Amino acid sequence: MGGTLAFVVILSVLMIVSSNIALLINTEVQEPYMDEIFHIPQTQVYCKGDYTQWDPKITTLPGLYLFARSIVYLFELVTGQNLCNTFALRSINILFAAGNSLVLWKILQKINPFAKPESVLLYSLILSLLPTLFFFNFLYYTDVGSTFTVLLAYYLSLRDNFTLSAIVAAVSVVFRQTNIIWAVFIAATSLLSVYQSRVFQNRNNILHFIWFCITNLGLVIKLMWGYILVGIAFAVFLFKNQGIVVGDQTHHQMHAHISQLFYFVTFALFFLSIPSTIDMRFPAKFLRSIFHSASFAILLLIASALIGLIVQNFSITHPFILADNRHYIFYIWKNYFRRYENADVYLIPVYVYSICLCWNVLARNSYLWRVFYFVCVSTVLIPTPLVEFRYFIIPYLLLRLNSPIPSKLSMNLELVLETGINLVTFYLFL
Repeated sequence: MGGTLAFVVILSVLMIVSSNIALLINTEVQEPYMDEIFHIPQTQVYCKGDYTQWDPKITTLPGLYLFARSIVYLFELVTGQNLCNTFALRSINILFAAGNSLVLWKILQKINPFAKPESVLLYSLILSLLPTLFFFNFLYYTDVGSTFTVLLAYYLSLRDNFTLSAIVAAVSVVFRQTNIIWAVFIAATSLLSVYQSRVFQNRNNILHFIWFCITNLGLVIKLMWGYILVGIAFAVFLFKNQGIVVGDQTHHQMHAHISQLFYFVTFALFFLSIPSTIDMRFPAKFLRSIFHSASFAILLLIASALIGLIVQNFSITHPFILADNRHYIFYIWKNYFRRYENADVYLIPVYVYSICLCWNVLARNSYLWRVFYFVCVSTVLIPTPLVEFRYFIIPYLLLRLNSPIPSKLSMNLELVLETGINLVTFYLFL
């Protein structure tokens, strides 16, 4: 009960702070900002009852717009007012932000049943304040609602409520098509949990897992039928739509952008730097492994050579990156990647270290679980030519949720780091 009361207090404070930030932003930035110029007018068309008009520049399904229209309609029934303006629509993401805080806390409780309540609470707060996610709590983007639906589907699967989880996963796909990959991940890890609860040998053998699924097909269908229907429905959508992107496909065509995976693990490294150094002592362990294991050193050299080939042949600079200076990624590309001819090559040691860190931070999960995770992360990111930090939100949160809870020292330092980044971001934004 004490943990619940503390969460309610923390969430209340966070919502009060968020509401004041939202008021400040809407005072200073009253007109639609960045991609809001597409999302807000489309929702306002829906608010007028016209569901046939569609802006072809929008590339995602209308999950956010339909949800917002429902909220506006309910508000109209109660008050008689049709509030579908920029401020009202942005405020909807505050609701999703509260939902994200709640679901993050509940997931951490479920995964860490013996952890101290105060540690779980502080860790959930840190994840809620992830700068890439926190900033978009105050704009009318799909990311916050998309994250909430994926996390909720994941939480329900952890509680073995697979049918409801599949329904929520289907809703997440309507928010963003690539969430189908996270629906697959949730189904695969749920099935893996069933498999590992019934099998005590060869638990990390992928062939043995596949054979288990084949020989227990009835059980698989009984438990996973909801996810199977979501997959079938999405396959029909792909066939009818002739691709995953709706609307403008010109700038959102699929590519083999393998370097996206390296950008993600480097992003994760930045936020993992504090707990990995203080708690895991990973830098020292990594160096010790290099000098004490010839096979590990050789493996790293091979990996470095392979990554070198990848970054030179499978790196893409999307025209949107350098077309808009309102993103951090613009300055990273302008001041580093475009300035130095072999910029990606210089980062190979960082990429190698980051991959090793991300693999090790998930060590408490089974080998198969980690394989499923990295396969799904790769499937989501690699086909995407555009590099945006917000594409890393769900992969990163799933990484941190399934890693050990850091020490209080690490979490306090990480809280200071995230708060500082958020303050600087809002200062620059406003």
